[in-house]
Amino acid sequence: PQPPQHQQQKRVAQLTPAELQKAKEVFSLHEGQGPIEGRERITNLLLALGEAPSDGELLQVFAKVGYRGNSVLDRRTFIAILRGLKTAWLEGQADREADTREAFSVACGDTDSDAKVEPDYLAKVIGEYG
Repeated sequence: PQPPQHQQQKRVAQLTPAELQKAKEVFSLHEGQGPIEGRERITNLLLALGEAPSDGELLQVFAKVGYRGNSVLDRRTFIAILRGLKTAWLEGQADREADTREAFSVACGDTDSDAKVEPDYLAKVIGEYG
């Protein structure tokens, strides 16, 4: 049996081999331009990988991986930051999915996890609430 949800450890997302390879390439390219330090430089590095975290998300991940944001960034810490961002994104996606399921259950008046909304009813609700 699994422990209750509040006692389960959160899992850290893993990068795919392609994501990891791309991260290493981009890091090496930017590292060749001098030490990587400071939030702006790290943000530019993340943007080169297609990541655009908010300042809040970035600071939260920095705290989780023990990076202060003003010291030279090494590749291991950079990979940990990417994994932290991916984990946060996946957790957010799961939360949104749970919220959507709950909204459908409320709309149906059904507490089962397999709640279904009839198309006519859904059209009526959308028409009323936009």
